[in-house]
Amino acid sequence: MQISRRSLTLIAGVMAALLVALAGPALAATDAQRCESAVELASAKYAQCRLKAESKFTKTGNVGARSAALGNCSTKFMAKYNQAFARYGGSCPTLESENAFEVYLNQCTNEVEDAAGGGLFPACGDGAINVAGEQCDGADLGGESCASLGFVAGTLGCTGGCALDTSACVTTLCGNGTIDAPEQCDGGDLGGASCVSLGFVGGVLGCVAGCGYDTSACENPALPATGQTTCWNSGGSVIACAGTGHDGDVQAGATLAYVDNGDGTITDLNTGLMWEKLSDNSGIHDKDTLYTWDNAFAVKVATLNSGSFAGHTDWRVPNRKELESILNLQNAHPSVSPVFNSGCAPGCTVLTCSCTLSSLYWSSSTYAGTPQLAWGGNFSDGYVFTDLKGNGYYVRAVRGGS
Repeated sequence: MQISRRSLTLIAGVMAALLVALAGPALAATDAQRCESAVELASAKYAQCRLKAESKFTKTGNVGARSAALGNCSTKFMAKYNQAFARYGGSCPTLESENAFEVYLNQCTNEVEDAAGGGLFPACGDGAINVAGEQCDGADLGGESCASLGFVAGTLGCTGGCALDTSACVTTLCGNGTIDAPEQCDGGDLGGASCVSLGFVGGVLGCVAGCGYDTSACENPALPATGQTTCWNSGGSVIACAGTGHDGDVQAGATLAYVDNGDGTITDLNTGLMWEKLSDNSGIHDKDTLYTWDNAFAVKVATLNSGSFAGHTDWRVPNRKELESILNLQNAHPSVSPVFNSGCAPGCTVLTCSCTLSSLYWSSSTYAGTPQLAWGGNFSDGYVFTDLKGNGYYVRAVRGGS
C-alpha cells in the first residue's frame, strides 16, 4: 500500500506537535541565569584572548605587542563583566569582583601557557610544586586541594613556608571581619578582604568557606626586614654583631625576597606587591623624570594604566609604608636591593636593566600636620621626608596588595 505525499505531511505534522507537547513549554531564562551566562562567556573570551596573545608571543618574541595585547584582553573583559552587572544588577549571583575573576583567569591561562611549553600543572597537597615563585616546602596537606583551602587553582601558598605572592588568593572567603579563637573565621562575609589584610602569611588562610581547615599553622605576618646584616659601633667601625642587639644582630622581620618577572616588573615575595622597574631610555619608565605630587598621579600612573603596562591597569603611587618596604638598609647610594639597581646604562629599557637613583621619591601619603606637604622616601640614605607637593621628585609605581 502506498502512502500519499499529503498523508506523509500530515503524519510529520502530528509527530512534530507530539514532540513539542512531550518537551513541554520552554522556560524563559531568569536574569540571574542571563548574568551568569554573560560572565561565563566573558571569561571564556578573556581566556581565549590571553592564550592567543601568548601563542603569538611564543612565535614572535615581541614583548611590546604581547603587553599591548594582554592589556586589550583585560579592557574587553572588564567592559563585558561590568556590562552584565549594569544590565542585571542585583540579580547577578556572582560573588567575585571583576578583578578577582581576572586574577583567577590569569592564573589558569598562565598555567596552560607553562604546560604548553613543557611545564607541569601545579598540584597541591604533596609539595610537588616546582614553579618559579611557587615552591612548597614539601608539607603534606592531607590531600586537600588549593581550591578547598581558598586558593585559585594552582596558586599554592597552602603549606607553611611557601614563599608566594598572596595577591592571587581568593578574595571573598568566609568571615565577616571577626576572627574567632584564635584565627578561624566565623562563616560570614569578608567583603573582599585579602589573605594579607587578614593577617595570614604565605597564603595559609584557614578562613575558607565553612572554616573546616585546621588554622593552627596560621601565623602573624612579619614586616619585611630592613636588610641590614652588618653592625657598627658609635665610632662607625664594623664590629661583630653577636649579642649587640643591633638590627644586624637581630635581623627582625621577613628576609627581603624579590623576583624579576621579565616584563618590566618586580614582585616582592613578602608583601605580594608588584613594582615598576625604572629604565634609562627617556620613556615613561625613565629614572630621570621628575614629577610634582599631582603629576605623579595625573601623568605617571595615568600613562602606565592607559598603556596597560605589563598587562595591568591598576598601577598607583605607593603609600609611605609601601615605599619604605623596599628600602634595603644594608646598602646606601642607593638604599635598595640589587634587583632594583642592576645593569643601568644609557639606553637600557625595563626589560634589560633596573635603575634606582640615589634620590627622593614620592609616596601617595599626605602629611596630615601640613596637608600641602606629602611624604616621600630618600633612596640615597634610606630616610623618609616631607616636602611641598609642588616640588619635583621621582616616582616608582606599584600595584597589588590588599
